[in-house]
Order: sequence, then structure tokens, then C-alpha cells
Amino acid sequence: MSEELWLDEAPVTEFVRHFRFKLRLSQQELADAAGIDRGFLAKVENGRDPRLSTVIRIVSRLGGALVLGVRSPRPLCVMADDHVAARQEAWLARREQRVRAHLATE
Repeated sequence: MSEELWLDEAPVTEFVRHFRFKLRLSQQELADAAGIDRGFLAKVENGRDPRLSTVIRIVSRLGGALVLGVRSPRPLCVMADDHVAARQEAWLARREQRVRAHLATE
């Protein structure tokens, strides 16, 4: 069963620490796997706001996937929903390919 942690419920720093503990990884082991410095990972876990690309690398090394969403403060036009959904799916597929290609080159 998968586990989800919503960022509006907890900061990304808590996500990283939570799943690192669950996988029984040391900071050094995760930092090595993600290709970052252990000191930087410690700063991320203690509240430093990392770049999105760093979060993607860390989360992927933890065996997870980062899923972004947007909440609109007011209802969106429903007439174009099908078209927008198709474009969003295509964009997400292209983005996922680029992220995977990037991670494969590291």
C-alpha cells in the first residue's frame, strides 16, 4: 500500500525525514543516492527550502514520486475541461520523460 503525505499538511522537509526514517536510511546514504552533500540534506530536513529539482531527486531516491497540483481560489471554466485535461496529461507525460532522462544521466 502506498503512503501519501500532502504538502499542505506538512512541509516537504517533513516528507523527506519521514520517509528516510521509514526506509531506515542515514542522511549520508540518502545524500549519496541523491547526489547531494549530507550537510545540504540536513539543512533540507531542518527547514531549508530546496529547489524543485533537488526535491525530485531526493523523492525519487526514496522510491516515491512528486506530484504537483494547483488549487484555484475560484471555479475554473468547465467548458474547456476535456481539452485542458488532455493538454495537461500530455504536458505531464513530457515532463515525466524529461525528469526520468535527467535522473538517468546522473
